[in-house]
Amino acid sequence: MEITQYPKSVQDWLDSVYEKLDVNGFFNENDIGKLKQSTIKICFMDVVGEYVLKYWLNTGDIEVPPKKMSHLLYKTVIKSGIEELKEEDTLDYIEDENGKEVVWVNNKDDENK
Repeated sequence: MEITQYPKSVQDWLDSVYEKLDVNGFFNENDIGKLKQSTIKICFMDVVGEYVLKYWLNTGDIEVPPKKMSHLLYKTVIKSGIEELKEEDTLDYIEDENGKEVVWVNNKDDENK
């Protein structure tokens, strides 16, 4: 996974929000604190960045309502967990004909019996 690069104003906004969340301890709370910071940052930039880029392209400004931001952060936490499970080979995936990921639990333990 790599961090997507966005136009400067979008990237600056994302970096600023990520830093504020990090300083306030959001990424150390509950189960998300057990995940790699690099995975969390990449997923944050991907999930939040996609929304912010679309908004910026449509309006020329960046605004994320609190309820939407909560939803985006929830998606970030979920995506971060999934990405780490894929790295551990607990989950496996393929892309379907529409480019969507299809994910399933890997039964590696069953293969070793």
